[in-house]
Amino acid sequence: MITNAGIGTKNMVAYTGYTCSAVNMIKKVNLALGNVTNVDDGVAAFKAINEEDLRALAIFKRYCRNVAIMIINIQTVVNASKFVIGGGISAQPVLIEEIDNQLHKILENNLMIGKQMIDPPVVAAKYGNDANLYGALYALLLELKEKE
Repeated sequence: MITNAGIGTKNMVAYTGYTCSAVNMIKKVNLALGNVTNVDDGVAAFKAINEEDLRALAIFKRYCRNVAIMIINIQTVVNASKFVIGGGISAQPVLIEEIDNQLHKILENNLMIGKQMIDPPVVAAKYGNDANLYGALYALLLELKEKE
């Protein structure tokens, strides 16, 4: 999804897949913390976020705001009953809380959207980081059943 075409579609920052990437957010936090030897260290990044390190929080809140904007964009088209966040990052309660916080801030500050859009709950996936494995297994079982 392109969310900022004004900066040009060749610039990755124009794409939701870039601005809402948990991997990118983790890298940015670690770089801001000076953890250049292990920029993919999610544990270190969330330790700093949970300890309210201002360098980490600024990046994290911007990331959660971008996810909230993506949710609003999707919600205005499909009117989902809820949004489920999966992957390893979904194990962090602060993530769901902050996405929800950013979503409500946007809706409160934009009365037109706030009055017209149903505010969807944002929840962590039941199976967290393993959700994709269950999905893959289910697809395989369906395929095998069709071949019987």
